[in-house]
Amino acid sequence: FGPFHLPDSQFGFPFTGSLRSVRSTSELQSTLDEARVANTSVLINMAGSRSRFQNADGSFSVPSFKTRLDTFSNFDIEPYVADGTVIGHLLIDEPHDPSNWNGATVPYSEIEAVAAYSKQLWPTLPTGVGSPPTFLGDGAPWKSLDFGLAQYTTKKGDLAVWKNNEVDAANSIGLGLVL
Repeated sequence: FGPFHLPDSQFGFPFTGSLRSVRSTSELQSTLDEARVANTSVLINMAGSRSRFQNADGSFSVPSFKTRLDTFSNFDIEPYVADGTVIGHLLIDEPHDPSNWNGATVPYSEIEAVAAYSKQLWPTLPTGVGSPPTFLGDGAPWKSLDFGLAQYTTKKGDLAVWKNNEVDAANSIGLGLVL
């Protein structure tokens, strides 16, 4: 439980977790060490914002995304995964939103390709995207993607109905779910 982009200095009570974007291996190391000390679990984003891995026309670029991950390829994340400090790798935020990607959603095959690349670098690190399972269902079965992230707003209707739909969708396609 916790907000996105919680500063390292605020890890710990009342929060048990946060989503953190990191820009370098030194920042990743520092963030994970602080989280470990504070007994805080983090969902990490190593690729950064979408502008770092878009083509000139604004569409998604698998090669640019892989280059971003290569920055961290020598980092040993396994001990942090093993002790629960890192609970997942958020690869891409909102690949389901065409307004982010030059009018088209990121193809499921490209989501799977970058999830597979992350698994190649860090086999035990769960991979996910900032998309609800109700969107990800059409891309199933997933081989390398482990979870979807669904965010609620009141314009999505009744909270319980929305949550149950996302849980049911995640279960039906074998994905974890971050809410």
